[in-house]
Amino acid sequence: MLKRDTAEIIIGTWLSGEHQEDAKLIPVNDFGDDTLAAIAREVRNGEKDPIRIIRRAKAPLTVMSELMPLANETLYESALADIERQNVEEWLDKHRSDDPKDIIAYLQKHTREQSKPVPELPDLADQLVNYVANTLEARANET
Repeated sequence: MLKRDTAEIIIGTWLSGEHQEDAKLIPVNDFGDDTLAAIAREVRNGEKDPIRIIRRAKAPLTVMSELMPLANETLYESALADIERQNVEEWLDKHRSDDPKDIIAYLQKHTREQSKPVPELPDLADQLVNYVANTLEARANET
């Protein structure tokens, strides 16, 4: 599930006509909020006109005026980076691998599937190294 502010930035950017092709990369259910999910579904289905998107999503037109000002390239890239970090953290929590090769293989596969490079990858790598080190240290302390 996306954080509310991340979801709003993404939807606002799509409503402004930018990066609508990314709608196929983010599952509609990840938006959580019914209105945002309905808007994402319309963009994913190929609708480009913001008013038609809002009407087909059965959302009030005021939603458009609230979200479109959030359209900003820097905020959008930051929102995508937030999604990537969240995906990696969820994967790490689920798999709890001690083998860095497994983690690296996941990251390589995941980043190749994206339409553009993952923003802030050095920061993500630092987080990954810290996560693995902390996990291994915690396991060593448990025994």
